[in-house]
Amino acid sequence: MDNVLLYDTTLRDGSQTPGAGLNIENKVNVAKRLAKMGVNVIEPGFPAASKTDFEATVEISKFFSKKGPIISAFAIINPKTVDSAWEAVKKAKNKRVHLGIGTSNVHMEQKLGKDRNQILDQIHSVVKHAAKYDWEVQFFAEDSTRTEPKFLWEALSIAIDAGATYLNIPDTVGYCIPRGYGEVIKGIMKNVKNIKKATVGTHTHNDMGLAIACAVSGVENGAGLIFREHPEIGVKTNLDPALIIPTAKYIAELNGIMIAQNQPLVGKNAFRTGSGLHQFGLIKDVLQKPRPKKFSYSAFDPKVYGGEFEFVYNFQTGSNALLYKLNQLGYGKVEPNVQQKFYEEFMKVANIEKNLRKETMPDSVFHAIAKKLKIPKTNSPKPGK
Repeated sequence: MDNVLLYDTTLRDGSQTPGAGLNIENKVNVAKRLAKMGVNVIEPGFPAASKTDFEATVEISKFFSKKGPIISAFAIINPKTVDSAWEAVKKAKNKRVHLGIGTSNVHMEQKLGKDRNQILDQIHSVVKHAAKYDWEVQFFAEDSTRTEPKFLWEALSIAIDAGATYLNIPDTVGYCIPRGYGEVIKGIMKNVKNIKKATVGTHTHNDMGLAIACAVSGVENGAGLIFREHPEIGVKTNLDPALIIPTAKYIAELNGIMIAQNQPLVGKNAFRTGSGLHQFGLIKDVLQKPRPKKFSYSAFDPKVYGGEFEFVYNFQTGSNALLYKLNQLGYGKVEPNVQQKFYEEFMKVANIEKNLRKETMPDSVFHAIAKKLKIPKTNSPKPGK
């Protein structure tokens, strides 16, 4: 599989999340982080829609005026929005316009009130207008996955003839399962006559938790570009994985939005465990020198993504994990009989009814029991959890 390009829509599509929103300064800071992480294209916003989006796109374009990722301005099939996009993004070293229109029957008939010929005429004229400027042109067929296939192929072909070199195939309502989305991409690659003149991109939504799976299916069927919002990730890319977790947390904090605890890779519980058996295996793993490539109870090494394993100390914890924690807190050698006593004392606290639902016992519990059992503290606390 060739390298896949990443098109980041956090600042435009992601900002549509209810409760999210960034000022211009924060948008610029996020763009810098995304560029450092290695994304290929950054979409700051829809310049024609708001003053904030226009000014943020201008400032981000200025920052990347000499080098950096492609800065892409969003537009619709309306020449004025294209002109606004150009004014916002023109100072960027590498620039693109991302414009399109709905092509499904529900979009054409109920939202736009237009027939197919009118839609095709608009695509041709406005994409051709956009191609007059010195930037890359990218066309999206909104609601692609609910569009009649032959009409979708025709619309994409017309967009390419008019000057589009990138295509965005959105699953706008999160309608597809991976196999279905892959079939949509496969159909495009096979039936759009001039498809070799363009790069096809996947744009999948996570309504059913299948966005990444659908995107990968699209790539397997010929797509070369993935549209994403952090913290979702793609396949074989030039992304720096060590920045994934820190960047996700940074963006979530700026927006005042909590990342789901069970979110893959970046969620709070992605690399946490309270199981004594799992802790025992993982502790054996992380104490190895050099660090192993495979782990007893994890498919991934969190360190690769900018994180680390974390252990929850509660009523399910085993004695080996408690010993590991004592070592992290700076305590010296613990004799086996004392280790057993520590375990028993810890369980007395952890099994108190009011503590059963606690995520983890605080360090103060460890210190109190260690003091009671006269366990010597000989070292400074070690980093780690």
